[in-house]
Amino acid sequence: MAQTAYSLFSNIMHIPAFQYDDGKWQRPSDRVGVSPFMVFTFEADKTDLQVQMTWIWERDEDGLTTLDKLHLHLSRSFKDYRGYCIVWSGNKSLHIHLIFASSHLNRRTTEIMARMDGKSPAAQIRDHWRADINPDLIWDYYTERWYHLESVLRSVTGIADEFDINMRLLHQKRRLPWGLREADADNHFGLKAGDLIPQIVLEENIRKTSAKGAKGYFLDANDANNLPSVQRVKRQTDNRSAMLDAGELLPALTQYLKDGWGTEYPKPASITEEANGITVWFYNSVADQNPRSLVSEDYRTMSWCGRDAPAGEKFKQLPDTSLTMGELLIELQAEIDAKDGLGTICLGNRKGRARAPAVRLFAKHLLSTAAKHVRSAMSVVAWQVSERHARNMIVSAEGGGKTTAAIRNAGQFRLDDMASNFFGGKLVAPGNGFQVVAGSSNAQAHEHFEAYKDWWSKQTSEALVDLPAPVLLQSLSEHYKQYCATNDVEPIRREDALYRGYSSLLEAVHSQQPEVFSAITGLKNAAWDVSGGGGTVINGFHNNTKILIFTTHQMAQGFNQPSLSKAWLHPDFDIGDIRDPDQWVALATQFHLYRIVHDEASLSDLVHIESKRDVKTAHKFRKLLKTKTGQHWSKASQSQRYQVFKDHGTKRMKKARFDDLCNIIDVGFTSDDIMTVDFHAHPFGVNNSDDAMYIKAHGDSYYVKPRSWWKDLKSRVMITTTEELIAQVASRINKTPNNQWIPQIRVHRLDDEEFVSPDCIRLRRDKRACKDKIDDLVHDRLVDGMDFAISDMVQGSKSSVSSHISARGRNDLQNKNISTVLTFLSKDEFARLNVIAQRFGIEDIYQKHYRDRLNQAVGRNRGLRKNHATPYDHEIIVSPTLHRCLGGTSFFGSGRYPAYLTS
Repeated sequence: MAQTAYSLFSNIMHIPAFQYDDGKWQRPSDRVGVSPFMVFTFEADKTDLQVQMTWIWERDEDGLTTLDKLHLHLSRSFKDYRGYCIVWSGNKSLHIHLIFASSHLNRRTTEIMARMDGKSPAAQIRDHWRADINPDLIWDYYTERWYHLESVLRSVTGIADEFDINMRLLHQKRRLPWGLREADADNHFGLKAGDLIPQIVLEENIRKTSAKGAKGYFLDANDANNLPSVQRVKRQTDNRSAMLDAGELLPALTQYLKDGWGTEYPKPASITEEANGITVWFYNSVADQNPRSLVSEDYRTMSWCGRDAPAGEKFKQLPDTSLTMGELLIELQAEIDAKDGLGTICLGNRKGRARAPAVRLFAKHLLSTAAKHVRSAMSVVAWQVSERHARNMIVSAEGGGKTTAAIRNAGQFRLDDMASNFFGGKLVAPGNGFQVVAGSSNAQAHEHFEAYKDWWSKQTSEALVDLPAPVLLQSLSEHYKQYCATNDVEPIRREDALYRGYSSLLEAVHSQQPEVFSAITGLKNAAWDVSGGGGTVINGFHNNTKILIFTTHQMAQGFNQPSLSKAWLHPDFDIGDIRDPDQWVALATQFHLYRIVHDEASLSDLVHIESKRDVKTAHKFRKLLKTKTGQHWSKASQSQRYQVFKDHGTKRMKKARFDDLCNIIDVGFTSDDIMTVDFHAHPFGVNNSDDAMYIKAHGDSYYVKPRSWWKDLKSRVMITTTEELIAQVASRINKTPNNQWIPQIRVHRLDDEEFVSPDCIRLRRDKRACKDKIDDLVHDRLVDGMDFAISDMVQGSKSSVSSHISARGRNDLQNKNISTVLTFLSKDEFARLNVIAQRFGIEDIYQKHYRDRLNQAVGRNRGLRKNHATPYDHEIIVSPTLHRCLGGTSFFGSGRYPAYLTS
């Protein structure tokens, strides 16, 4: 080993998130985790080296050194103490490394370490594990423990010398045993600069297990989790808000604290930039000339240390504990700037609403609202929230990189979880399931697949971790459709297959078109083959930790549900399995999902909503099936169901469509799910006459039932969206009997307007923005220089036109001039939004609906996707009546895409 390359070490941390264009990595404090052990280091670099040598070699009348006394005390007191290592730094001090086992702070880590040591995991958990430490508190807890250990050291040994306070930081670098140090020009021994000095181990006593008779634990997860809330790190300082000037700030801070505390001391001595951010140091008294009391930028309390610190008091709260020290400094700087005419912010004008942790983290890493900085900050947030919670939704502006960040970190996510699965026992283990990226359609799944494949092919040779290879997983019906279109084969309709008695399209294709079946099976199997490195090819299904699957929402949400078509996707599927249910079920149940990135969720992904009329029709169909076949719904095959539907279904059933009726029956709506449209509670439109379309919907009933696939999958879930309405529904998807919302999905709102620079667009009012005339309007706009149109009412299918739903999440419109036409809601759309508003307590739901549509559409080629060198045009077209209905200029002139009238 090249020792000079390893002269220093730190406590164990996660590998940082990938570097983006702004050159930033994750801060050390944002990537701590539970490790097998922790090292606490004490360095007295102001004490003469010869005195330090007496601590380890000079013995008293009992034959004990100062170090022996400390070792005996720690061995008797703490089960997790594992000994010491004394390293000469190669200069003027010793590094006293005290080692403590820490795997017992996490159940999963306890299990892993037990297996590695050949011990019983169950016994180790029984004897050592008490609780899982909150990962957010590890950084703070280490610092608190360092101070406590310093007190123990002084009490046991009588050492009163000063120790380097920087060693209180978990990530601080320390001298590696037997490393080689390059001598500095002013080294203690007069060596030449660059001479190599061995970092000699002077004394060492390390054990693998607890000392006999040891009683308590030095590191305890319950103690950590119960740290006073004001002492926990809250990394929310937004360093963009002010350029700090320590020379001006120090007197301002001194006066602020004197007024707030009512005393002159403790008194700020200096403001410095430490490894973990800005730190304020304090004199404890007029006689204290060596300031050691301190507050770091992310804290709300000062830690007492050094001379004249009050006995028995560890912390002193800041006068206003709603502010961290970093926030206080920024606001004091803002006051200074305001007095100089540079700003207007002052302490009395702060916003009162506290930000959520993910939002604070995002703001802290957002150096500017430039796209590259937004995406860099997004990478950090996506990483952090995925590690902290099992089910998350990230809400941000279009093109903010939320999905890309979650996808590109897939390899590191799994690596971290393999070492310490925070959700172990509750979810599919990281080594037992697939990672899946789900798009809203086959086209978008393919788009994500190609984008990742291109990035992956350029990264694999230099990546710090193994990056999973991409696999595009398409359903049998999609493979079949594409093959038939490419090879000019007449496809068998699924309905025809069912009517002929086949239980599935798969059976029909195999029976009627065996060559086609063989071809698409070969294509499916080939999709699982990926690069295994070194020119080898491996099967991705049987190496699930090596691949990242791209598929659709529908496929991903039902990933764990066994079916014959799911069994066909298995690379080991054999045609004989069709007739052997036990065999194909065994194959289908081998699909397990470990983690899903669910891109661009829609309301239908979160909620089942059907009209009372359609539910009633579905119930009639179920009864009809029982009458005609004598079979209960759950026992009848799809072929039997369709034959009854085809031969005996009513006109209403035929209009509702077979698959929709089956889905309604399978959902299992009950009377508790019924909601009635209340126009007066949530009105919309400008016509309030009795025969107005929306008023006529008053009293109509709909069934509204939240979905639960995110729980049923037993996997980690990351949902992304740009839409406020989706976010509100997700945050209120679960209501308790006492009418309190208990979120099943943690929603992180990173879509505040301050995070994205406004991008102004054109707004046109045109009476043709209505059902009868919209075709002419869109045709004129495309002829007049626009490349693409987004609208819900254009008839027919055109390559240059898309509905709002189809345009959601698309990345291929960035270099097109786009017209977006907003039109009035249909009666059914109004009714559905009305009952959603009632069911989930959402105000201004129609404005949110239109704002989301506007943002989605404009975000295809503007905002964070905008090419500032050659910006592509985007215009919004709306009828004068809808313009007035939505609030006119107050609505369209606000938001992240303010629109200005041009006609």
